[in-house]
Amino acid sequence: MGSDFWQKEIWQPPRFIGYKVLAILLAMVIWAYVTVRDNPLDEGTFAVPVELRNLDETLVTPETSYQVQVRVQGAANIIGELSSRDFTAYVDLSGMRAGEGSPRVQVDLPPDVSLVSLSPESIDLTLEAKVSETFAVVANVSGEPAENYTALLENLLLSPQEVSLSASASMIEQVGSVVVNADISDLESSYNRNLPVEVLDQNGNNITREFTISPESVNLVVNVLYEEPEATVAVRANLLGEPAEGYQISYTVIEPNTVRAFGDLATLGTLYYLLTEPIDISGISRTTSYSVDIEHDSNISLAQETVTVTVRVEPVATQTYTRNLLHTQNVAEGLECLLPDEVIEIEVAGPDTAMQGLDETRIVPYVDCAGITEPGDYELPVSFSLPANIDLVRATPETVTVTLIDTATESEGDGETAAEEEGA
Repeated sequence: MGSDFWQKEIWQPPRFIGYKVLAILLAMVIWAYVTVRDNPLDEGTFAVPVELRNLDETLVTPETSYQVQVRVQGAANIIGELSSRDFTAYVDLSGMRAGEGSPRVQVDLPPDVSLVSLSPESIDLTLEAKVSETFAVVANVSGEPAENYTALLENLLLSPQEVSLSASASMIEQVGSVVVNADISDLESSYNRNLPVEVLDQNGNNITREFTISPESVNLVVNVLYEEPEATVAVRANLLGEPAEGYQISYTVIEPNTVRAFGDLATLGTLYYLLTEPIDISGISRTTSYSVDIEHDSNISLAQETVTVTVRVEPVATQTYTRNLLHTQNVAEGLECLLPDEVIEIEVAGPDTAMQGLDETRIVPYVDCAGITEPGDYELPVSFSLPANIDLVRATPETVTVTLIDTATESEGDGETAAEEEGA
């Protein structure tokens, strides 16, 4: 640079304009150098999900999850603070129809960074017609209520019980079940909540995000009750009076014949059966059913308070049989009972149907030797073992004379006789 350059007016006093401009330029160069040295340029790559925008409401894509790799450049301190959430990637599906397409991906960048590369620059997708189908909702209930509480799982209440799923036909075919999940662990009161609907494929995988669900949640009610000590107790009919003359009860049916009783454990332990309220059957001549309450103490409660008692009555029939006296009971040890060769004539009565099927071998006459401890002759009444619903009308004779002998004395006598015969 020649001497004439420095002699120009801009370098001369009093203004020194040239030197001032030169100083400013030099300061800018130094600032740029320091900035680049302390905060150099850097690059970063971010995985960014791709939004599908302006998709026609009648169309869906089987694959809804797309992603691109966005590489950007900027100052190191800016790049270091970025994350995938600072970027927006999307494709505009305006005007696209059912079929295959490859729309270009567009990216909105944060300030002070520039795009280096985008991979892929477009996405391949297939658009299908949207279909809707209704599915029943199943409640999956897990856990157990608190101690002494029980959940009535057989009476779950779902509202609504069905939901509509909208997606491509291929996705609808993958639906295995539509569920809501509830945890009732340690509950001491009923469960009542709105739960999100979830869609599972046939392998149990969650594919909820692939569907539009209407409604997205349903209400589930699980009744949880305090579980009192309980026992199952038989019910007996408390019958009063007698049927009409010439009729007899053939059988009585109680429905149900047992009930669940709740209350104090000590009280329940003493319950062998419960009686119905009194039922007056006086004068009935045909089968009759009664709806009656079960009588019980106030310190217990019943799962069912009322039972149905059916009393079947039939005309009474009679029949006469003859049976040999062959049986004894309660003969004392050391004694033997010798029965007379006696034939007993027996007249019995019972409901007509019972009498028609009566097996006479089930009519067994016998004598009861209870209380007799010494040998001798005794006149004893003839007793009878009879089938159910069969009554004794008369027996002839009513008593017989039996002989009880001492078996030990008899054995000694037999021994002496044998010895005499041997000596002779």
